[in-house]
Amino acid sequence: MRKKIVFIICTLAITILAGCRSQNQSVTLEQFEQTYYGMSLSDVTGILGSEGKQIYAVITEVGFTQTLYIWQGNGENSAVTMGFTNDHLMTRIQIGLE
Repeated sequence: MRKKIVFIICTLAITILAGCRSQNQSVTLEQFEQTYYGMSLSDVTGILGSEGKQIYAVITEVGFTQTLYIWQGNGENSAVTMGFTNDHLMTRIQIGLE
């Protein structure tokens, strides 16, 4: 199941990367490495320097709020995708950061 989620997140990141080009700041590998599981969206935003683009949000049947955000990376065709459950970082993936 986790591999399927990671695949979906990577696919989404690549698919909508062009939509992130309007962000003022791009994320570096150093910034990405400062994030860790369990952080709040607010803490992640403080480290990455921008709010990112919300690309998915749902409230599950049992009341969990799940959101997915994407940030433009600093490398060519690079991106960061992070998933949150109840405002806690649960998934983080980077593609091509420098």
